[in-house]
Amino acid sequence: MQTVKYKIDVLDLVDDEFDTYGEHDYDFFDLEIEGQPSADLILCKYSDFDSVVELFFTNLFNYIYYCGEFDTIKDNPVFQMCLKEFFKKTSLSSGKLANTVQNKYSIIKNINELEFNNVVIRIKDIKNHYKNKYISLYDNIRDNLAKDILIENDIHLCPYCQRNYVNVITNKDDEDFVIKPDLDHFYDKAKYIFLAGTLENLIPSCSVCNSRLKGSKDFYKNKHIHPLVNNIIDKVTFNYIGEDNTIFIEEKCLLDTIEKASLNTFRIEEIYNTHKEVLSNIENKYHHYNKAKRTSLSKLLPSLDNREIIRIVFYEYFYMDKNKEPMYKMKQSLFNKIVKI
Repeated sequence: MQTVKYKIDVLDLVDDEFDTYGEHDYDFFDLEIEGQPSADLILCKYSDFDSVVELFFTNLFNYIYYCGEFDTIKDNPVFQMCLKEFFKKTSLSSGKLANTVQNKYSIIKNINELEFNNVVIRIKDIKNHYKNKYISLYDNIRDNLAKDILIENDIHLCPYCQRNYVNVITNKDDEDFVIKPDLDHFYDKAKYIFLAGTLENLIPSCSVCNSRLKGSKDFYKNKHIHPLVNNIIDKVTFNYIGEDNTIFIEEKCLLDTIEKASLNTFRIEEIYNTHKEVLSNIENKYHHYNKAKRTSLSKLLPSLDNREIIRIVFYEYFYMDKNKEPMYKMKQSLFNKIVKI
């Protein structure tokens, strides 16, 4: 995903961020060096995310298990899952743990309520420790390098929907004016805060996909396709049906569970179906320049055959840039369905 120059810039930023950071008892994560995120963590590939998640929570469990403070409850079969859920469900903003999560593990609370309450406090402290490190790192990456992410990786459209632009807009006469896209965390930063500064976990996205559709959904628990690794929209084909020209995705039944989840979460079919003007534009042009009219034009201008006339009429469909054209796949699918060359 990222270029060499961009990787170097981020690693330099990490060094600056943590140059005065001291060691802490909670620095138990193997992918940190003296409390500083290692290059292996920052440059971790998406294919290794799950291993990183499991490593962190295994280390978290071992740290709590061997700290000598929770001997009564630590051997309960659900204790490890309890710690994982407590860490994931502790709010970044308030530091509070939902009562529903605590109640879920009341079996441990009933064994030793004091130890249970102290575990909750300890997990909150650990979560806050990682919040202070990784959210600050993420903020710096977002504020200082978001533009580089887009430019160096040739990203112009939201990778989730491929419908909305995610350009950085500036004004040379106003240094304070800047419009930047959201940098979504593919694995939610509140749940997997240690991945908050990992480059392949940062997806430049539109606010609709990031805030309204994805939100805090857990893509580690409920798998989705990473849009910068293997975009599902590139795989599907669009068609239309009925008097109201409903636009739909063909052969969805052949998609696997993860592919369907990716399309459903971001409401691709429903959102694309609101753009019937694309279909109308193609149909109107094709009907206006029907076969009879194209034949007449060819007789008047012998150098223009049927195919060349179509290329002129539908110029944009032959030369549109996949990386910059909103809903490129839908437009190409509908064009190929209607204009059969």
